[in-house]
Amino acid sequence: MEERRVFSVDELAKEWNCSSSTIRRMEKDGLLRRLPLPGTMYRAKEVYALEGLDLRDLKQPTVFEMRRLQAENSGLQKRVSQLEGIILQITSFATSAVADKVIREEQA
Repeated sequence: MEERRVFSVDELAKEWNCSSSTIRRMEKDGLLRRLPLPGTMYRAKEVYALEGLDLRDLKQPTVFEMRRLQAENSGLQKRVSQLEGIILQITSFATSAVADKVIREEQA
């Protein structure tokens, strides 16, 4: 899992499935502190603390990350199967072509 350093308002709103006004209200209430950077950014450490996560927890994928990875893996497995089928067809065609050529040369 990628280690984050900062989050934008939009990223937090998406992550927490809430509105950007909720994030700004949390800032107003003192739950989040804005960094003195261009744009509105919050320290990942504070975000994770609000979520009840220890930074060591970030080494382990979350349930949502696991679901995303499993879905991605499933899609990749399907693609591998499709490509294996294509390779089998190409191999079969090439083998047949070589066999036909050998037969024609023997008959000549």
